[in-house]
Amino acid sequence: MTKCTERRSIVPLIPEPTRHPSSTHFTLMSSPKVISVGANPELLWLRHAVLECAGFNVLTAIGENDALTKIRKGRCGILLMCYSLTKEARKALSQQYRERCPRGRIIAITNQQLEHPDYADSFVYGVEGPEILIQTLREAEQ
Repeated sequence: MTKCTERRSIVPLIPEPTRHPSSTHFTLMSSPKVISVGANPELLWLRHAVLECAGFNVLTAIGENDALTKIRKGRCGILLMCYSLTKEARKALSQQYRERCPRGRIIAITNQQLEHPDYADSFVYGVEGPEILIQTLREAEQ
C-alpha cells in the first residue's frame, strides 16, 4: 500500500508483494488517460503508484490479453508499454490500439538505450527514472 504526500512522493506504508495492479486496492477510472501494460506485476504496481501520485488516471493491464480486452472496450488515451512484454506482444498491441484509438499516443519503455521502437510515438529508456517518464507522458497529453 502506498500514499501520496503533499510533495507528491511515494511513501511505502506496508509492502504488499502478493498484490497486483488489478486488485481492488487500485482505483480504476472509467476513462483512463494512461493504460500501463507489462508482464511484471510488481513493476506495474510501482509504476501505477508513481503515475497516480503524479496526477495521472491509470488503468493497469497485466499482459497482452488483459491489455487487448481493455483496448477492445474502447479504453483510449496513452498506451504505455513496458519492455517486460515480448516484442511481438508490443507490436500486436500497438496495431490493435492504432485501429481502436487512432488519435491515441503510444509510449514504449525500453531496456536498451539504443532501442527506438518503430511502433511507438515516443520512448523512454527505463533506467532514466520516473521524472523522464512523467515528462514524456505530459508531453503526449498535449
